[in-house]
Amino acid sequence: MASGRYDLFISYAHVDDMPLPGVEKGWVETLFLSLKIKLEQKIGRPEAFQMWQDRRNLKGNDDFNETILGAIRESATFLVILSQGHLESTYCQKERAAILEAIRALDGSLKRVFVVQRDEAARNRMPPEFAGSSGYVFWEKSGGVAHTLGDPVPRPLEDKTYYAAIDALSTDLAEKIVGLRPKPKTTPPVPDVRPVVYLAEVTDDLIKQHRAVKQFLMQERERLRVLPETVYPVDPAEFRAAARKDIAVAKVFVQLLGEAPGRRSFDFPRGINGLMDELAVECKAPVLRWRTEVNMQDVEDKDHLSLLESALAEPIEEFKARVVREATAPPPRPPQAQRTAPNRRWTVFVNAKKDDQELAQWLAEALDGRNIDCNLPMWDYPPTATPEEVLEDLEKNLLTCDTMICVYGAANATWVRCQLMESKRVRAKGGSYFPLVGVFYGPPPPKLELNLRWKSLKTIDGLAERNEKILSDFVTAVTSGGPL
Repeated sequence: MASGRYDLFISYAHVDDMPLPGVEKGWVETLFLSLKIKLEQKIGRPEAFQMWQDRRNLKGNDDFNETILGAIRESATFLVILSQGHLESTYCQKERAAILEAIRALDGSLKRVFVVQRDEAARNRMPPEFAGSSGYVFWEKSGGVAHTLGDPVPRPLEDKTYYAAIDALSTDLAEKIVGLRPKPKTTPPVPDVRPVVYLAEVTDDLIKQHRAVKQFLMQERERLRVLPETVYPVDPAEFRAAARKDIAVAKVFVQLLGEAPGRRSFDFPRGINGLMDELAVECKAPVLRWRTEVNMQDVEDKDHLSLLESALAEPIEEFKARVVREATAPPPRPPQAQRTAPNRRWTVFVNAKKDDQELAQWLAEALDGRNIDCNLPMWDYPPTATPEEVLEDLEKNLLTCDTMICVYGAANATWVRCQLMESKRVRAKGGSYFPLVGVFYGPPPPKLELNLRWKSLKTIDGLAERNEKILSDFVTAVTSGGPL
């Protein structure tokens, strides 16, 4: 054992363990028994670890005796069941202070502390001294009302979310307990080379989906690492710094969005969704966004609407699999040197909806006379084609061409934006971005602004006239590989 007699010390408010009339065991006692069984299963045998739990109903003015202090000092890890009752208890406050003192005497790592959020107050009033600890949410909102998972009694067949949270907590605890024990011999630390997935914090209405995605990703922990691993500090500046540090090493930044834009504050004027977006852009992290079914016309917040438009509206199970594919994909190939062979045939993917087929075919014919090959979409796929095959066809076009022209004719602005952003995501997988990408403005007018401020974006105006001259600047830029 890393520091004494006990592997785990459990701190909780006795008010949270008071069973309702007709209920045999309290909520904490039920959690304790479930956790004990899961730890025995994961560590391997019942006698392999020791837990300490104060079963006496001490009051806040009772002596904080040497028995409690001794147990804390001789424990390797700490489970704090944080709640309204825990926060209001003078006795629990003393326990928290003693736990922090014990950690400082060990190695100072708050990763020894595992915080169970029993209710919403635990999230809203998280003690700043626990920033950096591992957090586990045991409550959720339904109809705007927060309730504790498994309260008063968990039902094995119905309360799957409760048991999934127990499993996640016991998995991390078992890993930490075993990891803190003395090793037979000293070996140099092995660098963690697993690709990192950053799972951004969400608004209250998406806690259930966030938990499901995290649990799915944690099943792949042998192949990838999921951040954040600890609770961030409450202080806004420290929160930003901690999140930025994690996002900077992420191979994939994952964000889940719903209809609600989230609460805003003086420190976070765009809310948590906007803050996460700012940090992802700042760190140049590849982004994968998912959204629930939302009627875009009902979204009044323009900033939030912009984020929703860049998100995938696919089944959550498909999205989870996509995240793992993106995170575990082979590293990108180094960018190839610019090829400037004079006789080379360049290739442009003319991306257009079927309604703009005539415009796309005119572009292909015009470019053919400029020594440029063109790929056109398959507007009519076989009836047996699956969504995965259609997506694969799009990705192959984006990866095998030198650049893309997106036709903005009958297609709406949202479709064009999505195609342009998808081209960046797919090209990033191949190790390079398009040096430039074109948007061909065709009839009918008027056109909404795309609101994309990209240096690589070239506008081709085909609204007033349609002839080969309007393609000259674009063709020159493609074949020279130079700036626009």
